[in-house]
Amino acid sequence: MRLLALLAIVGVLSGQQISVNRSRLGNTASGGGGESISFVGAADLGNNGGGGDLTASYSIGTCTPDCILWVMAMGDVIGGADDCDATPVTFNGANMSIGKHITVGYRYITWWYLVNPSGTHNVVMHCTNTHYQLMGAANYSGAKQTGIPDNSGSNSNNGSTGELDTALTPVAAGSWIIYVVDGTDGLGNALVSANGNTTRRTFDAAFKIWAIADTNGIASGSTTMGLKFPGAAAANMGADIVSFAPGP
Repeated sequence: MRLLALLAIVGVLSGQQISVNRSRLGNTASGGGGESISFVGAADLGNNGGGGDLTASYSIGTCTPDCILWVMAMGDVIGGADDCDATPVTFNGANMSIGKHITVGYRYITWWYLVNPSGTHNVVMHCTNTHYQLMGAANYSGAKQTGIPDNSGSNSNNGSTGELDTALTPVAAGSWIIYVVDGTDGLGNALVSANGNTTRRTFDAAFKIWAIADTNGIASGSTTMGLKFPGAAAANMGADIVSFAPGP
């Protein structure tokens, strides 16, 4: 049952990926918190091949002051919808906190975050039951270390279109928005940015079913983020969106 459901979602499954290639596309924007949020890096953390914990190394890099790490964890919900959130994702053994969660069809997406991380360490995702698990990560400097997230939301399209647009209004001045979409167009295409507000940072290289994006700058007022499968008329898609404020 689990295998059939996953084949329907991601196509032919391949092996575990634990090495990461980081993108460094920094951009800085000043905000109302006194500091400036800046993108530091992002990576696809691979998958667990269908069973067991997912462990992948991630390097924080130079991320000062006030670093925040966001980890996107997703997987199937066969055998249990919430057991993967019962045990926190960890970085260097430190428990991360949930920023947002959504369940769409056979799968879920959860944003986890950790403040003040440093160094190169393992990110570990553990589920009580057996699930297909995938992760991606991004980290930023100049982020407020409390009151996280600043605002949040979730969205899904029930397979009605090949693009998923989601609006969010940050509360604090100077906030950035980070956005994750998961889905499949059945054609093996990767998600790409759908509008000028959205900068894709990393995506699932193995199956091309998720992507992480951000505003690449301050999000002022209601801001619509969009990711799409190019050329797809319809795809079952879900999204988690959060804003985070500038420090201190």
